[in-house]
Amino acid sequence: MGRRATIALAAIAGAFIVPAVATPAAAAYGGCGTTGASGSIRFTWSGKYRMNDLEISVKDTLSDGHHAAIRLVTIRNDGSTKYWPWRRNYEGAGVTSHWFTYAYDTNGIRTALVEVARFEGSDLLNLCGGGYVDNPN
Repeated sequence: MGRRATIALAAIAGAFIVPAVATPAAAAYGGCGTTGASGSIRFTWSGKYRMNDLEISVKDTLSDGHHAAIRLVTIRNDGSTKYWPWRRNYEGAGVTSHWFTYAYDTNGIRTALVEVARFEGSDLLNLCGGGYVDNPN
């Protein structure tokens, strides 16, 4: 199957992204959880520059007045990192928010991972990082 890796960012409860198969349209999943938030991404690799069928989900897991957020992070073909915008869940404890989209980068996407966090306003309180998966293309 794929490889597992955990990035030690802060308060990592669990993290993984596993490619289903290494073909040009390989499906992948990643997720992690930290205090007050858990989230995941699902997508299909669609070449060197694109991720299709990207589903982003984040759940607020703690009734503490803070909100949960999630973002995609990609490593480009030149080794630089792209931090995609945070998707925020302000709906309260127990609620999962979903977004359906795609990711396209003219600089290529070599690797993908996910970050899930808990915020107080714009202040980051804690964060976890999902493992990573390399683009098979």
